Amino acid sequence: PGQLLQGKVAGLNITRSGNPNDKPAVILRGPSSFREGAQEPFYVIDGVPGASIDLVAPDDIVSMEVLKDASSTAIYGSRAANGVIMIVTRNAGKGQGKLSYSAYAASESISNTIQMATGDQLRTYLKDNGKVLDKISDNGSNTNWLDEVTRTGFSHNHNLNFNGGGENSSYGASLNYLDNQGIIKTSGLERFIARANMEQRLFDNRLKLNINLTNSNTTNDRIATQVYNNMFTYLPTVGVYNADGTFYEDPTRTTGTGGYYNPVALLENNTYQGKTNLYLINGSAKVNILNGLDFNAMVSMQSEQVNENLYNNRYSMLKQGFNGYAERSSVKNTQKVFEGYFNYDKNFGGHGLKLLAGYSWQENRNGDGFQTSGQNFVSDDLLWNNIGLSNGNGSTVVNYGSIYISTLRLISFYGRAIYDYKGK
Repeated sequence: PGQLLQGKVAGLNITRSGNPNDKPAVILRGPSSFREGAQEPFYVIDGVPGASIDLVAPDDIVSMEVLKDASSTAIYGSRAANGVIMIVTRNAGKGQGKLSYSAYAASESISNTIQMATGDQLRTYLKDNGKVLDKISDNGSNTNWLDEVTRTGFSHNHNLNFNGGGENSSYGASLNYLDNQGIIKTSGLERFIARANMEQRLFDNRLKLNINLTNSNTTNDRIATQVYNNMFTYLPTVGVYNADGTFYEDPTRTTGTGGYYNPVALLENNTYQGKTNLYLINGSAKVNILNGLDFNAMVSMQSEQVNENLYNNRYSMLKQGFNGYAERSSVKNTQKVFEGYFNYDKNFGGHGLKLLAGYSWQENRNGDGFQTSGQNFVSDDLLWNNIGLSNGNGSTVVNYGSIYISTLRLISFYGRAIYDYKGK
C-alpha cells in the first residue's frame, strides 16, 4: 500500500527491493538511514494510530494524506517525528447492495544484471597470468549462478467487495488475496485479508456509531541470506551437481555463516518460513452535542501473532554435522488504544474559531512468546514440526533466542486552538 504514495507528495521517497518479503522504505523527511525502519512514517488508519499497514489492501484505500507540518502532527508527539500518513479505507456503503470485483497480474524480472566471467573466460584469464585452478575448483563447467537462482516472478491480486445499507444503517465487507513470487527461486509472499464494517446513525444523525473488523494472514517464504553473495562469488568453473546427483560443495571452504556455499544448495537445503496473523477491531462514536460542538471517541485493539520457522536439512552446509536442525519461535504483540476529544468549529461573522481538546491512552505489549530449537532428526520430512523428535546429545545447546517481553504505555492530553479573520 505504501507504494500508492509514490509521486503524489513532493519530497517523499519510496524504495522497494525485488524481495516480496521486504517492506518498501518510505521516507518523508530528513536524510536517509541504513537502519531498516529508522525513518518509517507513523500510520493512522481509519483513526487508529499506529495500525499496521499490512492490514490494508490497496483496493480498499479511499484516500491517503500526508501530514508533515508541526501543527498537524503535534497531537501524535514524538511518534510523528518522521511524518504522519493518514489512510481512510472503504467504509460501509449506502443504498442497494453492490458487489464488485477487481484483479491484476504482474511480472518482475532483473532489469540490469552484473556481467560475470564465464568458466572459460576465467580459465583463460588465469592461464594468461600463469595460474591454474585445482581439480576441486574446476570440473570443466560453465555455470551462470545468477541464472540458476533467479526467475521471472509472477504475482496476482484479487479483491471482492460488497456494501450496502438503508436510511440509518450501512454495512460493507471485502476479501483480498495476494500471491507474489520473488525473483529469487523459492521466495514469495501470500496474503489474505478479510474486512467487515458497519455504521449506525441515530437521533437524526446526531449520533454515529461505527465498528470495523480486519484480519490479515501472511505467509512469507524466505531464503538464506548467504545466497546473495554466493551467486556472484561462487566459481563458474564448477557445476551445480556432482555426478551422483548431490550438490557440489567445497567442504574446505564452507566454514561459518558467511562461507563459500553452492547457492542452489542453499535454496534447496534450507527452509525459512514466517507466518503472521494480524487482527484489528476498532469502534468509534461521534456525538453532535451542540451546533458546532462534537465529541469523538475511539477504542481499538490490534493483535499480532508472529511464528517464525527454520529448518536446515542433513545436507545443509550451514549446519554441518547437525543431522537436521530446526528452530521455531512464536511471539504475540498487542496494542490497545483509546482516544476521546472535543472539537469545536464556529464562525461569528468574519471571525472563525476552531478548538480541539482530547485525551489519548495507548498500551503496547510486545515479545510475549518463546523460541526453541532441536537437532539430530531421524528424517527431514517433518521439517520444524515436532521438534520433540530431535535427539540432541549431552553437548547440544538449545537456542532460546533473544525474545523478551516489554510493556509500553503512552498517556497524553492535547489541545489546539486556531483563530482566523475572514479566512486569513
